[in-house]
Amino acid sequence: MAVALITPAAAHAEPATADALAAEAEALAKAGDFVGAAGKFRDAHAADPRPELLCNVGVAFHKARDLPRAQLYLGQCLTRGGSLDPGFLASVRAVFAAVEDQLRAGDFAPIDVSPEPGGAAFTVSAFSPGDTLVGARLVWLPFGHHTLHVTADGYVARDVDVDVATRDRQAVRPALTRAPVAIVPPPPPPDRAPPGPARPSTRPAWIASGATLAVGVTAGLLYLRARGWADDAGAPDLQRDQYRDRVDLARAYQHASWVAAGLAGVGAVASGYLWRRALRTPATVDVAPTPGGVAVGVATTF
Repeated sequence: MAVALITPAAAHAEPATADALAAEAEALAKAGDFVGAAGKFRDAHAADPRPELLCNVGVAFHKARDLPRAQLYLGQCLTRGGSLDPGFLASVRAVFAAVEDQLRAGDFAPIDVSPEPGGAAFTVSAFSPGDTLVGARLVWLPFGHHTLHVTADGYVARDVDVDVATRDRQAVRPALTRAPVAIVPPPPPPDRAPPGPARPSTRPAWIASGATLAVGVTAGLLYLRARGWADDAGAPDLQRDQYRDRVDLARAYQHASWVAAGLAGVGAVASGYLWRRALRTPATVDVAPTPGGVAVGVATTF
């Protein structure tokens, strides 16, 4: 039994893309290229999912003697084409039954594909890439080796091999694994500047200041001790040897106080440098384009 293609009704003048593709499909069918016509009708249905376009895909594959895809699309036509002409649907049911009888008698087998997740899509190597199926489907495949390519948003795509050597029904349950989620750190808040270079530690400055203070105090104590020996040397009742000893001690302590005072001065300079380095603001460099090149600015505090 033959079934004729449906000419899109005038009520379906939009969208124009689907109508243009359907017109190309009809021209190919008239020229005898039924596989090409089926592809154009499939594209037209993708642009505007009208049931008559889906039915025409199955009819074209039937005329091309592509039994597995004729069964696939004619079955979808019967599922979705309840609003079509009852006489046309009766013809489709008869053709669909005849196609399934031929598949059962030939070198084909029904493959029950139920991907996980349920909304996954898959293609079959025996069909064209445009024949994308979604969810659980029953497909007929000829004897031989086939590959199902299963995809779903958020999951890792997977290829599943299917070998058909008998007419027995096969169940294929391809399960996809979730794709790893890339963790992207959030951008810094717009009102917070990126961290600048770290300030030097203040510990060396504290150590230098403490040492300077200790040496300064020591210098003062040595000076006071020198003044004390000098005052003792001025006593009127001292013997010559006693006077000379006190003068020598006064000079020794005075010289020691000078050395300690010098070291305290050096420590003050060093601690001042360390404190300035630890507390000053790090330098920033700004580069801006100018008509004649670039301008470079350096800002810091001393």
